[in-house]
Amino acid sequence: MGADAKIDLEKNVITINRPPLPIYQSVIEKTRGLAFRTQAIGAALSRTSQQQQQQKQNQQREQGQPPSQPANAGAVGNSAGGPTQGELPTVVEGVR
Repeated sequence: MGADAKIDLEKNVITINRPPLPIYQSVIEKTRGLAFRTQAIGAALSRTSQQQQQQKQNQQREQGQPPSQPANAGAVGNSAGGPTQGELPTVVEGVR
C-alpha cells in the first residue's frame, strides 16, 4: 500500500497521507479488536468470580464451616460440547 509523505521544512512537520482501507479490511480489523476485547472481559470476569469464590471459602473456614462446592464443580461445557450458560465461547483468531 502506497502512502504519500510530505516534509514541510518551514513548519518542521512530516505529513503522511494513507489511502483509506477497503471496507472489508476495516471490518476484519474491527472484528479482531472486538474478539480481543471480548476475550479480555471474559478473563477479567473469570478472575473476579474466582476471587469472590476464594474469599467466600476463606470466610467459611474462619467460621468453622466446610467449604461448599458449586453444583457444577468440575463440569466444563455441556453434553453437546458447547459453552454452558454464563461461559464464554472460545475465540479463534486468524479466521478469514
